[in-house]
Amino acid sequence: MKPHLADDYEISNDGTSYTFTLRRGVKFHPIAPVNAREMDIDDWRTTMDYFMAVGANRAIWNEIVAKAEFPDSRHMTLKLKEPYAPLLKRLQEYNFAPKITPKELNQKPDIMATNMIGTNYRMLDKHQPSIGWELKKWDGYWRGKPFIDRWHVAVVTETANAYAQFIAQNIVTYGPGARDALNLRKDAPNAIMLNVSPTTDVVNRSQFGKVEASTSPWKDPRIRIGLHKLVNWDEIGELLSNRRAYTDAGIEADIKYATHVPWNPEYFLDPRKNELGEASKNYLYDVAEAKRLFTAAGYPDGIDLNFVSRTDTEAIKVHKDELKKSGLVRMNEEIVTALDWDNRIVYEGNFKGLAASLVSGSGPDVDYLFSYNFLTGGPVTAYPNPKIDDIVRASRRELDPLKRAEIIKDFQRYVANTFNTLPAGHRFNSWRFEWPWVHNVNHASTSLNTSLNNFAYQNWLDPSMPRRNG
Repeated sequence: MKPHLADDYEISNDGTSYTFTLRRGVKFHPIAPVNAREMDIDDWRTTMDYFMAVGANRAIWNEIVAKAEFPDSRHMTLKLKEPYAPLLKRLQEYNFAPKITPKELNQKPDIMATNMIGTNYRMLDKHQPSIGWELKKWDGYWRGKPFIDRWHVAVVTETANAYAQFIAQNIVTYGPGARDALNLRKDAPNAIMLNVSPTTDVVNRSQFGKVEASTSPWKDPRIRIGLHKLVNWDEIGELLSNRRAYTDAGIEADIKYATHVPWNPEYFLDPRKNELGEASKNYLYDVAEAKRLFTAAGYPDGIDLNFVSRTDTEAIKVHKDELKKSGLVRMNEEIVTALDWDNRIVYEGNFKGLAASLVSGSGPDVDYLFSYNFLTGGPVTAYPNPKIDDIVRASRRELDPLKRAEIIKDFQRYVANTFNTLPAGHRFNSWRFEWPWVHNVNHASTSLNTSLNNFAYQNWLDPSMPRRNG
């Protein structure tokens, strides 16, 4: 991992101490009350104090980090309670680590709530809800002056409108759905079509709520496995990815099989190749076997299931239809608001039944998933298990990446028989189209419309770009 706001870092031999050296010359945005001053160690100290006291994700952080020490004006040392292998990876994760904030904001949370002040090469200039954002460059950016002056990020929620705006060259980039991408290829032949490969850090899953988890029919792993086997996820993947049409058009498309961990070649075990042994069959579509499992669990006539979702997308509709047509699931459907979904369902697991497919990052390490869904005490762990706890904690302590991968394989072998969550839709590649107006984007690891790219300040605009100065 390369340092960013830190100039360098050192790790103790036992993996329990990380010392970071503050980078000199990094300035915050020229916005009151910070006013473009240089970042100092008090920013780091107050950020850490604030986060560890009241931060939304402090529980997982504080479980791992014992304290932060500041021996001098340039160094911070994190003292861990025990070795934690994925720490450096997870420091970039928004659901885990604190992000350096000016001390003026840490000391006055009311200012933090209304002022966006950071160190990025872009500054927020205007925000209009449901319309979009306008950003302007920050010439004091520590890596160098950006080449682009302004960015306008429009919120275009209606698919047909976004499609039309791209055709009209009013927006630079657009990611159509799988069915629209082939049409857009014909309608915008001069645009660049990019194949966005399925990420190895993400897995789709449906989670069980913690309410009545120990008394509902799905307390039995056989019911949970049966619920998964009732859904033909392979065929759904073919439908949603439109892969056959791409193959016919001579374009390579890819689908990554969903289990309980992301499709990461370092540790992923593929049920279709029988890499999980006898338990591999638990991941495969088989309605007859699902009925046998329901009967063995004492529910030959099926179960009543609360099914919670935020929207009714095509994928969710197909999921529900597959469960209904089996005759084994009598469904009570609940569609909740976006706010209720985020707070009560995703972050608390405070519901009864099954939540529709959630996209889970492993952020960018699988321990994110372990912490939230599997580890005892996790925010949405419905079925804690001492054996799983042992495996997860062993994976955290193992600093050798090859040995750690083997422990994660042990996790897969165990969970293949318990199904604490349900794997959902397979991941497949998506498509993004760009007009060839923004240069140096291949210097990046992310798309041109995100600020997560450390090198995007070096992007520059082609003179032929329409409304380049508008």
